[in-house]
Amino acid sequence: MTAAPSPALPATITSPPASDQPATRAPRLIALDAFRGLTVLLMLLVNNVSLGSRTPVQLMHAPFGGLTLTDLVFPWFLYCAGAALPFSTAAMARSGVTGGARVGRLLERAALLYVLGAFETSVTTHTFTLGLGVLQLIALATLAGALLGGLRVRWQLLIAAALLTGYAVFLSLGTHPAGVGVIDETHNPVQALNEVLLNPIGLRGLVSVVPTTALVLLGAAAATALYRRDPRAGLKLQGMGGFLSAVGFGWAASGHLPLC
Repeated sequence: MTAAPSPALPATITSPPASDQPATRAPRLIALDAFRGLTVLLMLLVNNVSLGSRTPVQLMHAPFGGLTLTDLVFPWFLYCAGAALPFSTAAMARSGVTGGARVGRLLERAALLYVLGAFETSVTTHTFTLGLGVLQLIALATLAGALLGGLRVRWQLLIAAALLTGYAVFLSLGTHPAGVGVIDETHNPVQALNEVLLNPIGLRGLVSVVPTTALVLLGAAAATALYRRDPRAGLKLQGMGGFLSAVGFGWAASGHLPLC
């Protein structure tokens, strides 16, 4: 006798539909999460440590033209915001948020952060103001960086270099009632522009969007190699960091562009 053929399994249980498969999440960049977390921790530390004359120098802002660990918190935070752009842009693309929808979402986020910053500033100063505080600067700089984040890395670097060079020229050659260039904390082109043009319209500090946008773009350019899993990413980042550090400290040592 021959064995009866086994009945075929129903098609409904062979494999679940693709829509029922658990969605795979893109891997996170652990180094960025760690750096951003340490930056926020340092931010909380320098904002809350109060030991009077015993407060470590590195936990206080340096005098004008100097540099301490505390002065690096804001630049590091902006750099982290830029480094997250390649990953957030890719996440939006996977969700189908592209083109005008992406721009709309970026504008919405920037507007909410700006309004939150303006509210905090107004509460602190006890008067309504739209002037630029820390949150407002983050909102505008990350918005500009995100809108330019779709460009090739070389264009991001060129735009960042142009913004920083233009800002340096403005600081070095800008005229004001006390003279030319940066003289001290209260006598420099930025303060003059604030007093003459920006204060009357409630936008004091708007010129600071220029260097902060450049910093966001540098972070985005650096992280693009990591997002693409470029095997030479480490060497590229070390080279970029060494070059920019040398340029920054060289400018500061020249006396024409103080660290401020």
